[in-house]
Amino acid sequence: MIDVPLPALMTGDVGTVPFFVANALKHIGYDQTMANGSGASKAIADGVRSAIAAVVEGGHGRAYISDLAQLLRKAKPAAPARE
Repeated sequence: MIDVPLPALMTGDVGTVPFFVANALKHIGYDQTMANGSGASKAIADGVRSAIAAVVEGGHGRAYISDLAQLLRKAKPAAPARE
């Protein structure tokens, strides 16, 4: 997923990444589902989901994904995901 915001991180032009943090949260849910279905460890997907959820719960779901690193520095931990 780093390839999505990478150009914006390099240039600062967030217009190149019309992808919101809330969309990233939805997509990480797909990764969790795939990990569950395959029997693979989902510890990384759970951790990423928790970090992104904290940003969304902090009211930044409509922020561009390229702002995620900055927002993560300010975020409080999210509530654990329900299974």
